[in-house]
Amino acid sequence: MTYIIEATHKSLDKAMEKDALGTLRTMNELKSLIDTWAEKAVTIARREGASWAVIGDALNITKQAAHQRYAEPPVCSVCGGPVSSMSNSGDSIVRSYAYFGAEPVVTATCATCRAAS
Repeated sequence: MTYIIEATHKSLDKAMEKDALGTLRTMNELKSLIDTWAEKAVTIARREGASWAVIGDALNITKQAAHQRYAEPPVCSVCGGPVSSMSNSGDSIVRSYAYFGAEPVVTATCATCRAAS
């Protein structure tokens, strides 16, 4: 994969000298593509059993940062609707650990379902 980075680096260096603004636009498009590819790669890695720590290490960020950026938002275990992690929302998110070092199992209930129970 290093050859892709080297080739891209050389191409962008040449392009910048000819058209700096055009190169900026291209780099912005590439950044969007890279972000999309990273999301897909994280989804696949998680499906294959990679922990947030391993994914964070691959991205050179903490496991917490990887989780915050790429984890699916919690949904209500009763109605399937969105659940807010904001403390004043009335929603409830509970993380439980089966054993030390395990990935958390998240159960969430929205404020509407909590009020109905």
